[in-house]
Amino acid sequence: MQITRNHVEWAVVHRWRELLDDPPDAEYDVTLQFALFSSIICWTTQRMRDPQDGPAPRVWSDLKKVKFADTVAAFGSTARPALPAAFANLNTADAIIRLRDVMAHGDARNVLPINGEPNRRGEVQLLGFRFTWSSPEAILDLDGEMMRSLGIAIADKFCGAFGHGQSGSPDGHFVQEARKGVLLNNRQARAS
Repeated sequence: MQITRNHVEWAVVHRWRELLDDPPDAEYDVTLQFALFSSIICWTTQRMRDPQDGPAPRVWSDLKKVKFADTVAAFGSTARPALPAAFANLNTADAIIRLRDVMAHGDARNVLPINGEPNRRGEVQLLGFRFTWSSPEAILDLDGEMMRSLGIAIADKFCGAFGHGQSGSPDGHFVQEARKGVLLNNRQARAS
């Protein structure tokens, strides 16, 4: 078995996805969700936009065909506020680029915490993050669950592309090789 760059790409993003889906008990769960979400968005956006990067560009092409509002609606929550106009009509690929840009660039774009009201003891709960751009209408609020859902959706699409053969059909051997051949922590590496 030869482990390729694609195996490693799949394994890293899949591990982040697993951590979002079933996080370790953490006192700072929204912070952890943001860290995993931002890692998935930054990593996959770079790979999916590179036409030479294996199967990932197929996913990018698919994301350009779906409105971001439809991607968000697929999470099934009716409690979510409507997307701001600056996002409602974007395709999912363009919305992801905006999110990646606000997290990766330090100019007029910012990521700010969204806090709940103080409780009786004066403690404030972190609820999510506000992503802002230079124009006032370009503000997107994502709570922890929304970051989790969006991160999992993008990771699933990305990993799904790598888990398929050249014909586009599922390739169970690729996933098995990636799971077996890519060690993702120091304990595994020392034990082998």
